Amino acid sequence: MNTSNNNKEFDALIENLLLAYWHFCLNEIMHEMVKDEIWKKHLFFWNVTLIGLEEAYLLGLSKFFDRPSELDQTISIYYFIDSGKKELVSKLKKTRNKMLVHDDKKTTLNKGTFLQELGLNKSDIISLFELAIELIDEIKGKFGIVTNIKQYFEHEKEKARKDFETWFEVFKKGFQS
Repeated sequence: MNTSNNNKEFDALIENLLLAYWHFCLNEIMHEMVKDEIWKKHLFFWNVTLIGLEEAYLLGLSKFFDRPSELDQTISIYYFIDSGKKELVSKLKKTRNKMLVHDDKKTTLNKGTFLQELGLNKSDIISLFELAIELIDEIKGKFGIVTNIKQYFEHEKEKARKDFETWFEVFKKGFQS
């Protein structure tokens, strides 16, 4: 196995994106499956969990597309290739900088307005994940990776669904009293 620094860094980039993707998938699965009485009965738990997952996938996706000032100091896709989607990446970066990493005063007091004006929505996030997966797939051969990256991420999404469904059944049984 080739263990050059570039290969290790590329592997780390994939692992970090996969973690962000798991957070995104789990957030989507929970929104789909958790409804009605179980939602209302444990509202605090679900809201905190969903917000945490949302922040995690936005931060992880932002890190993937981060354009570092010093390329040799940060692992991002720009370390390997330019994404070519500056406008969409810029919206993601603004969300990260003004809402997640820093408490921008104006943004914090007007989150709904900020997000509406910014126009970053769920389909944009899906597009960015798709782009990230395509970019990894495009250059994977340089690092000795032959796996179909898109299929790998889809498999992981299905695994997350099955794992959550199993856990959720146990959760519902334990809290239905």
